[in-house]
Amino acid sequence: MSSFSQFFAGGAGSAGFVGTPGVVTPWVGNPVTGIFGLGNVQWFVGKVNPDTGNNFTQTFVVPADITSARVRLWGGGGRSGGGFAIKTITGLTPGSSITVTIGTGKGSTTAGTSSSFGAHVSATGGDTSAGGTGVGGDFNSTGGGGVATAGGGAAGLFGNGGSCGTGQGGGNGNAGGGALGASQYGGSGASGKGGAFGSSGSTNGEHGIVNSLDYISTGGGGSTVSSVGGVGANGGGGSAGGPGGFPAGGSSSYDERKAGDGLVIVEW
Repeated sequence: MSSFSQFFAGGAGSAGFVGTPGVVTPWVGNPVTGIFGLGNVQWFVGKVNPDTGNNFTQTFVVPADITSARVRLWGGGGRSGGGFAIKTITGLTPGSSITVTIGTGKGSTTAGTSSSFGAHVSATGGDTSAGGTGVGGDFNSTGGGGVATAGGGAAGLFGNGGSCGTGQGGGNGNAGGGALGASQYGGSGASGKGGAFGSSGSTNGEHGIVNSLDYISTGGGGSTVSSVGGVGANGGGGSAGGPGGFPAGGSSSYDERKAGDGLVIVEW
């Protein structure tokens, strides 16, 4: 599974992402969706249960005087990219607890698992042929399809993830798909370019914009050089066994946990 540290410590193509998993922080910088409520944000990322190999469930406690929240979530990647949903939820009870499930990223032969915020909204994981999709959101999108040699891109706010090309580079989309064959470009996402090949640049996808909640999962897919696959970034699909980007990027690796985990973000 690729690291989510790019979001919290900056990195290639990054202006730095300010936030800490599990810690409530004020947030600004959502050019599409704007600030919700008081601008508070809480992240829920995967914590692996060693007995099952899947992520533990977690809990969101509705703060005092809060009755509505906006939730963004991504399912875990498999061979294909995970789905996405965003929903404004009203009628919440202050002090009540809501179960949060974080989708687990898997790999080429095992579907990623779903993410959910109680019974309010969910997003399924990518499987071996089709991307996951959002369920019950105000807006839902679908991850890109993957194949045995390249992973699909994650869904997100800008639409469906890029699928693998047929005899060509990875498809463009919300996040780019991984390149299918040797010496092919990875697909580009809404903010990050796909990986290059040959002497023209890195085989890894670019993270693109990572200092905005709206641009999470909009990176590029990995390219392939001499059957060596690049890494997907910021939701991009990995190529030729390369890991998928966090969150929800697909991977063709036959090793488990190479696809990107899911993610749940709550704003109020």
